[in-house]
Amino acid sequence: MALTRLFIIKGAVTAGFGLVLSIAPDVVFNLLGTSLDKGAAVFVRLFGLLSLGVGVGLLLDSGAREIDSRSALGNAVFDSVAALILIVAGVSGTFNALSFGLAAIYIGSAALYTLVASAEADDTA
Repeated sequence: MALTRLFIIKGAVTAGFGLVLSIAPDVVFNLLGTSLDKGAAVFVRLFGLLSLGVGVGLLLDSGAREIDSRSALGNAVFDSVAALILIVAGVSGTFNALSFGLAAIYIGSAALYTLVASAEADDTA
């Protein structure tokens, strides 16, 4: 049950972020202290649509099947990699300090997925 809730939250956040990126990528990147050229803006809009699709998929799929701890651990790995990318972007000066806040959110998400997956695995064992 806890994993289903995490997937619903993750789906809503991912879909919302994707929607914002697909509509107004310049706003997001201005907040991060950088800008986009025309080609990068097109790519970021496509990434936003992809994120929107993944988020909606998580929302729709989370109630349709029993979510196992492997799926949660997969999300933990992806969130950890995203955090690492954001930390590197912050340290290198590509993004401003907001990237560290975003990285902290991803680290928290990865930790939650790991804890809940571990608890779910213990319950099934």
